[in-house]
Amino acid sequence: MIEFGQRSLYYSKLVRSKAKMFEFAVPKESHIQISEEAQKSFLVALAIVADTARKYFEDYINHKQFSLQLKNQLQHAAEYFDALLASGLGNSAEYQDYIAILGTTAYYLGDYNGSSRVMINYISDDIQLLEDSMTLIKVFIDVIMDEPFLNHTPIEGKYSRELNTLVESYRNYILSKTEFSPDVFSDLQDIVYRTGSDFSVIIVNCLLAVVCKKINSSSTKLLPEFSDLDFSSWQDYIQTEGSIKELWPSQIELGRKGIFSGKSGIVQMPTSSGKTASINLILRSAFYSNRVYNALIVAPFRALCREIYRDINTHFVDENNVVVSEVFDLPEIPQDFSIFNDGKKRVFILTPEKLLFLLRNHQSFIDEIGLCIFDEAHLFDDPSRGTNFELLLSTVKQIFPKEIQKILISAVIPNSEDINRWFNEDGVIVSNNSIKTTEKRVAFSDLNGSNEQLYFVNPITFEEEFFVPRTISVSRLEQLGKERKQKVFPELTNKNDISIYYGIKLINNGGVGIFCGRKDTVSAVLRKFIDLNNRNYDLSNFLTNSDISEVEKIGNLIGQNLGYDSVEYTCSQLGVFSHHSGIPMGIRIAIEYAFSKSKINNVICTSTLAQGVNLPIKYLIIPSVYQAGDAIKVRDFQNLIGRAGRAGKYTEGTIILTEPNIYKSPKNKWKKQNYEALLNPINTEGCQSNILSIVQFKSVVPTKYRLNPIDFDYWSLIKEKFDSDVDYRTKVNNILSELKEQDSPFFKDFNSKINQIDNTLIAIENYIASMYATELETDSLAENTFGYFLGNEEEQEKIKELFVLIKSKIDTSFVETEIIAKNSIGLYQSEWLKVWVQENRTSILSCEREEDLLNILTEIIIVFSNNKEIGKLSVENLNYISQLWINGISYFQILESCTEKLIKIERRGNLKPIDLSDIISICDNGLGYETLMILNAVNNILEELFGEKMEVLTRLIRRLKYGLSLEKEINIYELGFSDRIVVQLIAQEINSLSKNQIRSEIKQKSSRIEDKLSDFPSYYTRLINEM
Repeated sequence: MIEFGQRSLYYSKLVRSKAKMFEFAVPKESHIQISEEAQKSFLVALAIVADTARKYFEDYINHKQFSLQLKNQLQHAAEYFDALLASGLGNSAEYQDYIAILGTTAYYLGDYNGSSRVMINYISDDIQLLEDSMTLIKVFIDVIMDEPFLNHTPIEGKYSRELNTLVESYRNYILSKTEFSPDVFSDLQDIVYRTGSDFSVIIVNCLLAVVCKKINSSSTKLLPEFSDLDFSSWQDYIQTEGSIKELWPSQIELGRKGIFSGKSGIVQMPTSSGKTASINLILRSAFYSNRVYNALIVAPFRALCREIYRDINTHFVDENNVVVSEVFDLPEIPQDFSIFNDGKKRVFILTPEKLLFLLRNHQSFIDEIGLCIFDEAHLFDDPSRGTNFELLLSTVKQIFPKEIQKILISAVIPNSEDINRWFNEDGVIVSNNSIKTTEKRVAFSDLNGSNEQLYFVNPITFEEEFFVPRTISVSRLEQLGKERKQKVFPELTNKNDISIYYGIKLINNGGVGIFCGRKDTVSAVLRKFIDLNNRNYDLSNFLTNSDISEVEKIGNLIGQNLGYDSVEYTCSQLGVFSHHSGIPMGIRIAIEYAFSKSKINNVICTSTLAQGVNLPIKYLIIPSVYQAGDAIKVRDFQNLIGRAGRAGKYTEGTIILTEPNIYKSPKNKWKKQNYEALLNPINTEGCQSNILSIVQFKSVVPTKYRLNPIDFDYWSLIKEKFDSDVDYRTKVNNILSELKEQDSPFFKDFNSKINQIDNTLIAIENYIASMYATELETDSLAENTFGYFLGNEEEQEKIKELFVLIKSKIDTSFVETEIIAKNSIGLYQSEWLKVWVQENRTSILSCEREEDLLNILTEIIIVFSNNKEIGKLSVENLNYISQLWINGISYFQILESCTEKLIKIERRGNLKPIDLSDIISICDNGLGYETLMILNAVNNILEELFGEKMEVLTRLIRRLKYGLSLEKEINIYELGFSDRIVVQLIAQEINSLSKNQIRSEIKQKSSRIEDKLSDFPSYYTRLINEM
């Protein structure tokens, strides 16, 4: 077998180094000289591709399995050809088309399907190759790009008879499963071998190998086998224009493990490996077999739910008997579930919190579900939602019928066997770490003497592969005003400067993401861009590589929401955009959509990037591996870097680590070791349980690493809580106050663990209350948690004791168990709230307007809210902001009003004027999210006391959720127009109230509404067209 030996691999790295010098715009005089010997690897790569293509074809004809050993060699060859084209070495420019064909073949046969489609774009429109190969090349391109199913026309030119027969036979097989003789292949091969050039012989083998692999991977061949259905069940779908005609490696793996035939399982699927297409096929397999009529897709974030909805809806848009809906609010599902009786099949996309709400309030909903898919299912130990997610799965495990297909999907579940044994019992595990969609390149930016260089390392072995010299050129900046000190950019000791510099430099090559651990770091990076622009530093590449019209439209949306003097607006006019939880949802979605369509090409972001939303990022620049002061987990880091290098858009993604003095400095050896651990996926932490964690807590860890942890008996403290919650709270607050006054290094960890204990206990209280109706024993509820499954014998006994303690408190509570479950705010909070409602019932019930009711309820919003900014406001000031919010006032106008009213907020012990980030946090995260649970609980208690919920409170809850004043505006928002400014503009044209009527009216008035939104991002006009 021909293969890349050590010498060839060495030369290949040199070629890749040369390619990177061009990619990073290193001045030619600074290029490292590459030996002529490096080009000799070309013959090795050529021989590997030619030989492998011939071998693949022969194995197909002889019904043999293709040797997996050849895939590594194909990968080396593909990388070499890819780098050779970029390097300009030797005659690579002259032979560009030839190299691109070989590289495309290597990528495709090596299972890098997306990269093959990228590589084929290097073939020029006016191919300059031997005449006898031209027709072969055209057909080769068409087959790679699936043109025979899109725009099939007869082939003309040399070998046209044999090529027409081949393409027609291949097409008929895919569309109708019409078998054909191997002679169709051999006839073409024979005539080319007899009459063609040496190059044509190589091309024909490449073409035949690609066709054979297309057939071997085809939906026509595999889906009937994988789903236990006849081809006739799939034929109508396969014949549609947008259907999946070829399965990618990850989808083939799913099929082999039985996922398409109804098996439950845990699926570890790399980012950008075709997850949406896989879910589409899982749904179709379930629907076509009539195993399932209703399916749930559960995703942890609203933004991700919306993306899944768009993608899945696109797959089913032409199928009248399938309805895809994103569950915004319960009224979309009628109380009597009558929608399930219309003969249609349905896909509901919702968050875990929404599913928990359904299970706790409408358990009969379960009877209608046959398939449940959990996306991004690694969040068991997430600090804010992990316990609820674990207990949701515990609920599903216990009360869903055994025959329901349950699938957990994530890119990072290293302990999938544990989760599968706990959750599915007889489920399968689909985890193949050898499946890749694009290559990931990792580079450290560090000084070599006085010059900054990029050191590319193997992320697994951490061995240096090659380096790129002189990647940074420091410039003097213009001075502003009366400045005397000369400023330069970038400062080589400033990681943000270096990150921005690479972003500016690389934007011409592809999408750039700069990751920041905190929102305020994003703001600091944005301000640096503004400062550079003020000093006339050239930032024009951002606009040059953007759709100027879309930039202006997004800028207009930002301006109307956040103000035209905000840093976000100013940067948008430079073509620079930010993305984090402090950016309103409507702006974030518009940025995501514009990026996905290459209308913009950069984003400065926090971990929102790793929350499942896919953006076409080629370069992910990481200045720090800390998030809010804590080192990022390996699992989160791997999920983050998996976002670089979108399959089908790029052949590789590059991760650039810009923290100075890491790679080459002996002083920061421990930091370098931290990076080494983060980069190797073998170090990925398994999914743990918050329930198990709180019974394992035994010490308090200081922030100063020179100090030792101190022992602390958390377990006794937890048990004290159930003797007297008031004494527990007093004791905890006293300890925290003392630690804070002392500026103790133990404060942070103790406070964090107490918060985790409180949140976990509340989740368990809600869970036990919600499971009362099932009459399951308390021990059984405990034993069905993931924490119990993972724990040792002593820990298991503690978990059972904890559940018994909580159950006994619920049994003696004066709040009805059903109400505790519905409230989902915990036992103590439900009791406190019931007392408060009884004391204030007269004033509550006398309110007829939402504004009047809000005046009364603001007090308990502050008491119960975990939102830091809300906790720092007086009742008067929060009520003032809330009233503006529910009347649809924009964020920056709320800020202007607060500034006029001199509203201040405490920061680090001092009162400071409230700012825009405070307003967004208060309105979006506080009033629009946390507050809703409290007010829903008030309504549940009112229903318990007086027999019905309060209609004015229901209306207030909806207005607070979206920050809108009218019912029709809220319904427009829930149709997907997730921006308050956009909604209010559309509402001016709409007279209807119900969602169905509004949808119809938007369709009728689409032209008028599109004109109205002509200055707003294209995402919103797209929604109108999809109505």
